[in-house]
Amino acid sequence: MFRINLGDGSAVHVTRDGREYDREFRCYRQRFRWSVRDAAGASIAFGTNLRSPDWVDMTERRMAATFASFLSAFAEADEPGDENHDLFPAELRQWAEANSDELYLAFAECDF
Repeated sequence: MFRINLGDGSAVHVTRDGREYDREFRCYRQRFRWSVRDAAGASIAFGTNLRSPDWVDMTERRMAATFASFLSAFAEADEPGDENHDLFPAELRQWAEANSDELYLAFAECDF
């Protein structure tokens, strides 16, 4: 598991969860679980819908940074119909908006 700690005490967790064959791309892709927890450790949202690109062997750290970038884009898409508006559960929007700058920095600081 890789964890990104944010200034408000909340955290983003990303854990490798195996791999699966992608018939469309005819390759194996790594699967990751994610969760966002508040400062008290309570779950804000979670999912199992992260997949690696077909050409990259993703570490948990790299996937966490990539996920942080997606969360930052999600926070900035404030209108229904915006490309990234429906990426994640609605209950995550307020948290993502409040932490957007830190999420972007987590992505920018990752050592790809």
